[in-house]
Amino acid sequence: MKIVALQQAESRLRRARDALTDMEQAVAFSTLDESWSNFLVAVKLVFAKLGAGARGDPTSEGWFARVQGEQRADPLLKFLYHARNAEEHGLDRSIEHAYDIRVVEGVRLEVNAILEPNGDVTFRNIHDAGQVVHFPLKGTPKAITDGRSGQIFAPPTEHLGLSMTDPSIFGIARAAVAYLARLVGDAQRLPQRQ
Repeated sequence: MKIVALQQAESRLRRARDALTDMEQAVAFSTLDESWSNFLVAVKLVFAKLGAGARGDPTSEGWFARVQGEQRADPLLKFLYHARNAEEHGLDRSIEHAYDIRVVEGVRLEVNAILEPNGDVTFRNIHDAGQVVHFPLKGTPKAITDGRSGQIFAPPTEHLGLSMTDPSIFGIARAAVAYLARLVGDAQRLPQRQ
């Protein structure tokens, strides 16, 4: 494995982690969309850097061939691959928006919902228009149709043979970051070269 590829894969893994943090802290759908897109690109680049670094070394090439097989077979990794393609090369989106609004008995909150030009929604307290109310965002993954093959890739419900406990985009991203961290760690244990 080429040392420079490991360094670049680690950098892209940091980008994926940063994008996940941005997703978790987003209070506007436009920010969530941008962070999700950044996350998908960073995931793709971790694979691309490790693949480039494996070329020319039989041990690393064999290892990366197994990684590619896992990527084609695993529902989570396959979904991320096709979500990135949909977001980057087409007009289809891989997530749907929703607010995580919960009803609490005895609590009354009256808000005006204002649709912003960028698609975000701002909620303002009816009794104090200066007060903006933030509800947690939910990004729900949606099925992706490959435009060339017509094949549909459903949001993942399992990863590496185990059921996913959180099928939201946040759960998907957390599982992917954990997988990529293990992947980069495995690559670091391969014979290294310039």
